[in-house]
Amino acid sequence: MGVKGLTSFIKTNKRSLAKELTFTARKEGDESERTALAVDAWGIIYPLYRQTDISSTFGGSFKDYKENLIHLIQAWRTVGLEPIFVFDGCPSSQKHKTMVNRLDQTNKNLELFWRTNPQSRQSIALNAVPPLLAELTVDVLKSTQVEFKMEESEADSAVVHIAKSRNGLWAGGDSDLLVHDSDADTLVAEKGGYAPLLEMEWVAERPEEPAEDAFDGEEDGFATVSKANHPRNIRKKEKAAAKVQTTLEGYDTTQIFLRSRLFSPPTTKIVALRMAVYDPKTLAEFVGIKPLHLPLLAALVGNDSSPQIQSHYLHRGTRPEERITRVANVLKEYSGEGAQQSLIEYAVQQLVDPDIASGIHEEIAADVMKASADYIGVDHANVFSEDKFDKDVVEAYKGAYVDGRLSPKILEIMQERVYFCRFIMEVIDERSSHVEVGRHLRQFAYMITLATCKEDLRFKKVETVEEVQEVSEEEKKAAEEEEQEKQGEEDAEGAQGAAAEVPEGQNEEDSEAQPQTKITTKTVEYAFNAVTEYTRHGVTTTPVPVEIPSIEDVLPAKIEETKQVKDAANVLPPFPTPSGQSLQLLPLRERLALFLAAHSSSHLSVPLAQVISSAPNLTQDRHALTTSGKAVKGVNEEGPIGDACKAIRPYVPFAAAVRHIILSVRDSSKAWNESILEGVINMAIKVYTTKEEKREEKEENDEDEEDDETALESPPVELVRAASQVLCALECTQIVADSLLLSGITTPCHAFFDGPTLHRYLAGAEEPVDKTLTAIIKESILDGCPERTVTVKKVKKSKKPKENKSEDKKKEPKKQPASRYDILAAMGMD
Repeated sequence: MGVKGLTSFIKTNKRSLAKELTFTARKEGDESERTALAVDAWGIIYPLYRQTDISSTFGGSFKDYKENLIHLIQAWRTVGLEPIFVFDGCPSSQKHKTMVNRLDQTNKNLELFWRTNPQSRQSIALNAVPPLLAELTVDVLKSTQVEFKMEESEADSAVVHIAKSRNGLWAGGDSDLLVHDSDADTLVAEKGGYAPLLEMEWVAERPEEPAEDAFDGEEDGFATVSKANHPRNIRKKEKAAAKVQTTLEGYDTTQIFLRSRLFSPPTTKIVALRMAVYDPKTLAEFVGIKPLHLPLLAALVGNDSSPQIQSHYLHRGTRPEERITRVANVLKEYSGEGAQQSLIEYAVQQLVDPDIASGIHEEIAADVMKASADYIGVDHANVFSEDKFDKDVVEAYKGAYVDGRLSPKILEIMQERVYFCRFIMEVIDERSSHVEVGRHLRQFAYMITLATCKEDLRFKKVETVEEVQEVSEEEKKAAEEEEQEKQGEEDAEGAQGAAAEVPEGQNEEDSEAQPQTKITTKTVEYAFNAVTEYTRHGVTTTPVPVEIPSIEDVLPAKIEETKQVKDAANVLPPFPTPSGQSLQLLPLRERLALFLAAHSSSHLSVPLAQVISSAPNLTQDRHALTTSGKAVKGVNEEGPIGDACKAIRPYVPFAAAVRHIILSVRDSSKAWNESILEGVINMAIKVYTTKEEKREEKEENDEDEEDDETALESPPVELVRAASQVLCALECTQIVADSLLLSGITTPCHAFFDGPTLHRYLAGAEEPVDKTLTAIIKESILDGCPERTVTVKKVKKSKKPKENKSEDKKKEPKKQPASRYDILAAMGMD
C-alpha cells in the first residue's frame, strides 16, 4: 500500500528532498563489500512480470520472468549492490477490502479483454500476475544465493529495518516505505535511504549498430533519416551522456546511453546505476514536523487500507498531494504537552467539519490510530501461536516458512481463516477454475492445516426453512372465527369460501379423516467448520464459506477406496488411522499417500502409488538439496518398479494435478481430449528438462519464434480454458504439498508450467521432447480412470499438396468428356 499523494509530492519537490547516488560497475577482481539493497519482494515481482514481453492470453510466462529476474540480480551485483528480498506474510484483516477491490478491477479488465475484438486484445493490460510466482521467485533466489526473509505480517517495516541495520538502501514501489521506522535510533547511512524503483536509471555502453544500417544513403541521392538518428534525438543523447560525465570518469561518454527502465537492464556492458534517494528525516524537516509524526501524517492523509469514510470527511474536495501540506500544518499547530487533547483527537477535530456528529469523529480517530500503529512496527497477532495450534505443528510450519518451503497462503488459512484465489487467465463467462477444479484440493489442505486448531472454526449460517404441518379441525375452526371477527360484514363470503374448501359429496366425517395442512416458516441457525474463500463469480469477487472436511469422514473413505483397487493394498503405503495425531508429522511415506489420495477423486492410480512406494523421495538430484547444501537421503535409491518408475518420479505432483483435472471435468462439456492431454504433458517435460539458455542464445532465437508467437496471439477458448485449469490445479496441488510439509521433497509445481510453451504444443507448433516419457506419464495419469474420461479427437486427414503443373501442361487445352458419336467413330462405325 502507498500513502495517497506522497509519490507525486516527493517528485514535485525532488530537488529539495532527494540526493542523487551513482553506483558504478565494479572492476574485475574487486572483492570489496557490496552495499546492501533491501527490497520489497512483491514490489519487484509485480512490475518485473508485467514488463515481460508476452501476451496475457497465455496464462503465465514463467520462463521469461525467471530469466529477467536472474538478469536483474546480476545487474545489481555488477554495480556493487547486494539485494535482500523481504516477503509479506499474512495480510491484516484491514487490507481485505483493498484486496477484494483489486481483484474486482482485474475481473473488469478480464471482461473487457473478452468483449474486445481478438485483434485488439493485446493492447488491454490486465495488471495481474499468475499464481506460483512467489514460489518461483524463492527458488531463483536460492539458486543465485540471494538472501531472503519471510515475514509473518507486512514486510515494509522489516525492509527499512534491515537496510538501516546494514547501512544500506531500501527500495520498493510503495511510497509508505518512506514513512516506516522513521523515528528509529539507527541513522540513515551516507549511501542509504529510500530509493523508488521507478526512479532508477541504468547507464550502459551503446549497442553496436549493424553494418547494413551504417549507410543510410539511397541510390537516388537522398538519405533516409531514421527516428533514432534524427539530429534532435542525437543531441538529446549527447546531453544525457554529458550529464553523467562528471560521475563516470574514465569512460567514453560518446559510447554511453541512459536506460530508464529498471526492470529490463541493458544487455550490453553496464556502466553504472543512477538513482534518487530520499531520507525520512529530510521529508519531516521539509513539511515542518517531527520525524516521530510521519506515521501519523501518513495515517491522516490516507492509504489503500483507509476506510472510505475517512477520505470523505477529512479531505473532501482536496487533491491527494494537497492533503500532505494541509495535514502537516495541522500537526505543527498542536501545542504539545499542555494540550488537553491527544494529537490524534486534535488533528481529527481540526480536519473534520465541526458540524459533523461526534460519533464520526471518534470512529475516524480510531481508524487513524490503527493505521499509524502499522507504520511504527506494532506486531500483529502471532501467526505461529502455540495457544492456537499444536506446539510441534507450529514449530514444523515455522521452520518450513522461514526456509521458503511454506506458502503465505497457509498463514492466511491459519490466522484469518480466509483464502484469496489469485487471478488466472480464464474465460469470463464460464465458471471459475478455482471453483470447478481447485476447491476440492483446497478443502483437503484446509483439513490438514487446521486439524489441530484449538479455536472455534464454526461458521454460523442462518436460513429460513419452510415446514408442512397437519391442521386439526379445532385449529381450523379457531382460524375461521378469528377471520370472521376481522372481516365483519364479509362473514357470508367467508363462510362460502370455507365451504368451497370441502369438495362436493364429502361430509364432515370425511374431512376429519383427512385433515388439511399448513406451511409455516422458521429461522434455523446452525454452524459448520469453514474457511471463507474469495472467488470470482462473473466480474465480482464473492466471499463463500467452504466447509472443512472431517478427518474422521475422509480417512476411512480413502482406506476403503484403496482396498477396492486391484493390487493397491500391496503398493500404496498404509493410510493413518483417524486419531489425534497431527497429520503433518506422520512418516514421509504416509504423508505421500495422503498427498496422492487428495487428487484421486475416488479413482486410484496404481502407477503413481508404485512410485511413492518405491523410494521415500520423489525428486531428482537437482531438486534434492536443502538451503544448507545437505543432500536429502533416498534420492538415488533403487526401486522395484525399474526405469519407468524413475522416469516419472519427479512428475508425480504434475501427474496427480492433471489426473484430478480430467476426473473433475469428465462429465461436462469441458472434458479434455487426447491432444490436449498430450500437449500439457509435452509442455511439462519441456519446461522441466530444458536447461537455462544463455541470454545471447535466446536473443538469436527470438526472430525465429516471432512467427510462432504471432500465430498464437488469439488461441481458441478451449485452449485458454485448459491452460487455466492446469495452472489452477498446480497451484492447489502446491498448497496441499505445503500443508503436508512436502515442499522440498516433491518437485515444485511451478517447474511444470509455462504459458507460451503450452500454447505452442496445443497449437501443434512444437515437437515433443521425449515421446516415450510422454507415453509413460500419460499411462500413469489415465490408469484406473473410467472409460471416456478423455475423448479421442478425430484427426483430419491432411490434404495432399497440389502438384505444380508445368507451363506446357497449362497451355494444353482441357479434354472434353467423350460423346457417343466420338466413341462410335473410334470403333470405326458410321
